[in-house]
Amino acid sequence: MARWCLAAFAFALCTPALGRQQQQRGGDALFRGSRGAAASGAGVCKGSAADPWNYMDGGFSWNAGECCMGGGQSPVNLTAVVGDESPLNAKIFYGYPALYQPVSILNDGHMLSVELGPHAGGFAVGSLYPDILTSRWRVWKIAIHVPSEHTFQGVRAPLELQLFHRRKGNKRENPAPGDVAVVSVGYTYGGRRSKLLDSLKKGGLPLEPGSWQESTQELDFSEFFGPGLMGSGGGDRSGKFWQYEGSLTAPPCSRGVQWVVRHDALPASPDSLEAFKEAIAALTPVAQAEVGNARKLQSACGRTMTLRSTSDVTPQMQLEPRAEDGGFQTAVAEALAEQKKFAAAMVPEPPKLYKECLDRLARAATDLGVAKSHRHNTCKAGAEAQAKLKTVQPGLSRVRVVEQYKGNMAKCETASAVIASLAKELSGGKARCASLKGEKPKAKDEQPMSGSVSGALSALDPSGLLR
Repeated sequence: MARWCLAAFAFALCTPALGRQQQQRGGDALFRGSRGAAASGAGVCKGSAADPWNYMDGGFSWNAGECCMGGGQSPVNLTAVVGDESPLNAKIFYGYPALYQPVSILNDGHMLSVELGPHAGGFAVGSLYPDILTSRWRVWKIAIHVPSEHTFQGVRAPLELQLFHRRKGNKRENPAPGDVAVVSVGYTYGGRRSKLLDSLKKGGLPLEPGSWQESTQELDFSEFFGPGLMGSGGGDRSGKFWQYEGSLTAPPCSRGVQWVVRHDALPASPDSLEAFKEAIAALTPVAQAEVGNARKLQSACGRTMTLRSTSDVTPQMQLEPRAEDGGFQTAVAEALAEQKKFAAAMVPEPPKLYKECLDRLARAATDLGVAKSHRHNTCKAGAEAQAKLKTVQPGLSRVRVVEQYKGNMAKCETASAVIASLAKELSGGKARCASLKGEKPKAKDEQPMSGSVSGALSALDPSGLLR
């Protein structure tokens, strides 16, 4: 009953309350004249998606796609939306391995964006990973807005970084809005640097529309889920994310997008924030009153959202083999070929449980390869941070290096534990599969099974860890 009353109150009063709130903060320009002033105020867009557009009036004049439709649009003032804790303990399970491949930062005339490779990670929503999940997503690009489009604790931050995801299995360049999810984090002036923003800006940012700048620095999205700014007032919601259904924040403003927005903004250094503001200023029209590429806040009336906690499952998340790991891909292909060859030679057809056992071993072997790659990367990063400690002077720089060292070594230890568990499962799995087939396990001095799981695992594990 209390929640129904709160929803009704928010629906009736959120628009005027928002207007007063923005005026009190001197932010009338962010909300004035919004076409989303009423959730039911749907219009008809008469323009074309090919029509030129900009942020001169924060998107008020956009006349394409669903930009004029009123309800269900983004961004919103999160404090004006009716929120609730996640039902059934559903949370966000994230896995974003550190990226070491060079990326290109593009200035497309509207924003800065970065295309990511197919193995950059993603997240899932559910109550138990990987068994009870409602959705799974894979990241494919970054978009940067100055100032932020959403509000964080009622205030727009200097910058918002948006990670665009496609629903797992969808590899289309422009997926339908129902297959898009955006993880969004705001950045504000704080007491420590953002390693991610520093990495993106190192080497310079593209200032001319249509130009690009290559970044060769490591990209690590784990800070999205780390501690926030001390004293920011985030309370027990700090580090948690609000999920709601909205739209793209640029034409064609398609609705049905899942937004996952961190409750509190993260800290970043002034020089990093100013560097991105300078880059956005270069693409801002001269006649535009304020520098920026943020859409006006849209109506929050009648909207609901869910607060979710997070859990790191990077070592366990089943990511595809990295593109540069040709040896591993070849081993997987050979293992699958061996398995098909073995199945074709079986007369009669092997029992169902035996086939399931083989499939489980193949999945475990793939997971083992991914875990080994993750351990190599995190342990290497930890060792580099440890070496750097010998030369860094006391102060904030040393504190940051210590944090990097501890974080990477914790991930390294987690990956080692996962590897040990998978190795144990694989080492006993061959005997279990043999028993399901009706064979006796081979003695230690006998030859290994030919053309079966042993051959596949040998290809996947040339180091001999499991033999």
